[in-house]
Amino acid sequence: MSVPEQHTQADALREVRARYEHGDVSFDDFNHAFNTILKSKDPAEYTRVLASLPDSSPMSVLDEIDQPYSKPKHRIPNNRNLFTLIGELQRTRKPWRMGIHTNAVALIGELTLDLSLAELPDNGILNIVTLIGETTIYIPRSLSVEIRSVNLIGEINILGESRSGILNFCHEEYDGAYPHKKHLIIHVVSIVGEVNIVQSENASQENASTVARRS
Repeated sequence: MSVPEQHTQADALREVRARYEHGDVSFDDFNHAFNTILKSKDPAEYTRVLASLPDSSPMSVLDEIDQPYSKPKHRIPNNRNLFTLIGELQRTRKPWRMGIHTNAVALIGELTLDLSLAELPDNGILNIVTLIGETTIYIPRSLSVEIRSVNLIGEINILGESRSGILNFCHEEYDGAYPHKKHLIIHVVSIVGEVNIVQSENASQENASTVARRS
């Protein structure tokens, strides 16, 4: 993939996210590149970081054959728990890790997860519970998902389908856009509030621009 001579920070962050979503780079390379760009204000550094990422061309596979074997740096844990009693639970600014089973609980407040920034298991389960508040999940288009959501009072918006009122149920499925797709089962229980689960490259781009402005 060609690398332009100059990048804004937001453009560089979007480029790194896109390569990760397409499966061109590992999570560790993505995490390092993303955080390096986030800490820098130098456009030349953005270009250097992008140029240093592994080559995603078909011929690069042949080059890897001669490389010595190295053990994986880590494995995805079986369980990972995210919790807040009152306030915000967000994973939207930097790369973050999931487990094979990930539980996210926000009793009172706002819960927002950007799965395009997450290290995803090949096959995993994400359980989300909110008592009072808003839940928003961004799903990359490369991810295959099965979503089941229940809401006692409020509104559910999942992949373009909506339910509102009292005792709302929604079950949606989506098959990932790329051959290397990973599969995630998402269960959402919301007592009072709003649930939004969306697939949107625009949302990811908006988040990247927000991150760049805040850094």
